Amino acid sequence: MAFLTYMGIFSKIKIAEREFGSITYAYMEHIGPYNEVGTPMMEVHEKLLKAGFNPANGIGIYYNDPAITPAEELRSEVGSVIKEENILSYMFGPMKVYPAFGEYLEAQGIEVPTTGIEFYDMENEVILFMMEL
Repeated sequence: MAFLTYMGIFSKIKIAEREFGSITYAYMEHIGPYNEVGTPMMEVHEKLLKAGFNPANGIGIYYNDPAITPAEELRSEVGSVIKEENILSYMFGPMKVYPAFGEYLEAQGIEVPTTGIEFYDMENEVILFMMEL
């Protein structure tokens, strides 16, 4: 009983209309039974973590009604929501940092290298920008 209660089996369904707004997410297409989407969803999550993102929540878009579509033909897209502030830091950080690196190195009389290194410190929620000299 405790497990069923924890899983929400006895919870009442609440239907409400509201505006959700836009989200950014990464996903994989999945064709097959909907109860098998956990594997590709975790694969997307792991790939985002390795790429330095901090995926927030999971998302699934299910295109077919399993009551009328054969299981092997069910289409879905599953993945992870990417936090907006995470995206913005990946976009704006390099736009600000690399020109500043160039100015600093030129003022020091050092040739500006073409290789940039970005270390994504997820524990401290910072990006460390480096250049190989």
